[in-house]
Amino acid sequence: MNNSAVTNVCVTEKRHAKIVKSALEKEGALDKSFRLCNIHASYEAKYEECLSTCDVLQESSKYIALPIHKEKIESFLKNKAGSSELQDAIGLIHSYGVQSCRFSSAVMGNTQRQLSLTANNDLNPVQNIVLQTIRKNEASIQQPYVGLGTKIENMVRALSKVDAPPKLEVMGDDRSLVIPYQSLNVNTKSPFQLLVHELFGTASDEQSLFLSSLWEELARLYRSQRVVRRGEIDPNSKVRESGHCILWINQELAKSFTSDYGPGSRGWITVTEQGIKQSLDFTKVMFSRGNISEKIRFGKLVKEGELVLDMYTGIGYYTLPALVIGKARHVYSCEWNPHAACFLRYNLKQNGVSDRATVLEGDSRIRLEEENVIDLDFHRISLGLLPSSEGGWKTAVKAIRKDPGGWLHVHANVPTHEHEEWALWMCRKISQLCQDLNDDSACQAHVICNHIEKVKSFAPKVDHIVADVYVGIKIPSNMDLEGQNNVGILCRKREFIRSSIDICPPSCALGNGVLDQGWMM
Repeated sequence: MNNSAVTNVCVTEKRHAKIVKSALEKEGALDKSFRLCNIHASYEAKYEECLSTCDVLQESSKYIALPIHKEKIESFLKNKAGSSELQDAIGLIHSYGVQSCRFSSAVMGNTQRQLSLTANNDLNPVQNIVLQTIRKNEASIQQPYVGLGTKIENMVRALSKVDAPPKLEVMGDDRSLVIPYQSLNVNTKSPFQLLVHELFGTASDEQSLFLSSLWEELARLYRSQRVVRRGEIDPNSKVRESGHCILWINQELAKSFTSDYGPGSRGWITVTEQGIKQSLDFTKVMFSRGNISEKIRFGKLVKEGELVLDMYTGIGYYTLPALVIGKARHVYSCEWNPHAACFLRYNLKQNGVSDRATVLEGDSRIRLEEENVIDLDFHRISLGLLPSSEGGWKTAVKAIRKDPGGWLHVHANVPTHEHEEWALWMCRKISQLCQDLNDDSACQAHVICNHIEKVKSFAPKVDHIVADVYVGIKIPSNMDLEGQNNVGILCRKREFIRSSIDICPPSCALGNGVLDQGWMM
């Protein structure tokens, strides 16, 4: 057992856990420094002379261990004190003992709680874990740092400068722990690199052992089996390849790997959102975080029986909600990253919707023409490419149903103060593309931005937004607009703002369709 994580526990059946926990908490007998956990091999029945215990726990999966303050429980039993609620709860306790339990700390949800009794108040929870790991590896520290205990103040001062967020990100159903690229990185010039090099030398076995110990301690704190470092994103990368790397894996988990690619590989992860499973190898492709509300919104916008086109699908971020939530008749999904396309097919199968989806691998602007899909008159088209999907607008205009009309959902990175300016320019641009088609229905089409949704902040003063744009020859009754060839936006006050013919492009316009984020620098 790991002595640093051993606590006194009482054991009760899981069906009684809520009652017992509530009563212990009210009496101050619940040790909140630890988490509730299942009975496992480390459990040992203790102090039988004071408390009644059972020799063997049968069917341990039925029981749960609640961390307790032993002295208070002993006092309650000896003096028969406490409320009637506590007395009833004690009657539901099966046995008492000790067990190694997971810490419950600031990074597990309560940002005010200390990691342990040895935590330093001048450091945040993650910095405290670094401090504890250094102290555990004190024997490996090179001169002149032998005798670290006498230099603890200097160590705390150095650690307070280390780039370590107070709370780390946990990703996926298996709770993989994600370390930011710049945090706790010995490969970048930082206070952490300087500290580790001074303590353990550069590229030494001692340094490697310390780092492995650090990842393991953080994983234990977060109840994780795998620690990964987030990679840097190349803003000019067309396929957004992942730069994630695996720092540490639990040995038992490592034994379960059965392949080098796809399901069963070291980087394979499943993220379940609203019942939709999204699986990928995060060492191959990036996972878009923070878009869950927009995925759900898009799924709800899709009407049952619609024909949907997803021009930039990834692993299925908007395709899957359209099929699972919206019950679309069929979705054509375009993706040019071969890894993402492979994982997309897997996700369609695991969500049971592959029979209503067609994957077109390659550049959507080319593949839709090659497969004669461009003329299917789609009810709804998702253009979920950042920083801009401008390069695909012409293709989308060709593919959208114009009689009576259809919807484009246009994603973009836009300066916070330019949302409406960008939307007005975008509507005018799409209207011009409609006229260039030499199609009577296209020439008569109204282009109206009905809603602008902020998905999230992308960078300081830059937002990821989505514009819901109606393109069609008939105006929906709920828009309540009059006049011919309406081009513009319904603003927040639901007043219609027309887009002038000579409107200037906003600062984030790409113009030539090339993916370039230079305007944000």
